[in-house]
Amino acid sequence: MDTIKKYIILANGLFPTNKKVLSILRSADKIICCDNAIESLMNYKDEKGNPFKNANYIVGDLDSISEENKKKFNEILSYNPDQETNDLTKTVKFALELMHKENDIAKIYILSASGKREDHLLGNLSLLLDYGILMNCNKHIQEKLDNRYIDYPISLLTDYGVFYPIYNTIEINTHIGSYVSIFSNDESLNIKSVGLKYPVDSVIFNAWWKASLNTNNTKNFTLKFNHPSKVLLYIEHSDNQTI
Repeated sequence: MDTIKKYIILANGLFPTNKKVLSILRSADKIICCDNAIESLMNYKDEKGNPFKNANYIVGDLDSISEENKKKFNEILSYNPDQETNDLTKTVKFALELMHKENDIAKIYILSASGKREDHLLGNLSLLLDYGILMNCNKHIQEKLDNRYIDYPISLLTDYGVFYPIYNTIEINTHIGSYVSIFSNDESLNIKSVGLKYPVDSVIFNAWWKASLNTNNTKNFTLKFNHPSKVLLYIEHSDNQTI
């Protein structure tokens, strides 16, 4: 069975401070920075004063990275001038191409996508639903998996929790009492929940807030979809949660 690698995409928001998120960054197999996110990576030191490992690639239209860093990191720059997509989308697509080139099977973790600009965060969360579809539809990934399923092939991590794009019935493993929110605007969607404090069975998803601010009563909780749909799931960080 192929080893599942960790591809980290570092956006240009606030650098993470949560220990669990930082440990994922430290254990990365590949770090791909969105444009000037390289500066945050360069400037960060841990509690012992040790820097993080260097980025493997820097992707974007390179409009915010300094000329000094363009020269310094010239060998790992990937210039994409497309103005119809943002740097995060360019970087996700680059990561998928890299998986194919390296013959890797990997999870993608998006870090530093929150902070500084709340409008960027909302845009990034919306795009996360499309990124999940790109991951699920990627021919290379499906061939490497040999029809096996990877939980959460892509996720967006903040210092407080994780956003996952989900598309059908799923069972989630986390600690009892975790904060859980479900976001959808698909009015035809019905989700039957098992293990949540407030069942969402009767929720009509015609506004994002409708199934937010919940908690789970059991270690595992299940969301049963009546049909496939785009849903954004948020779970707060916990020690035993698989990310």
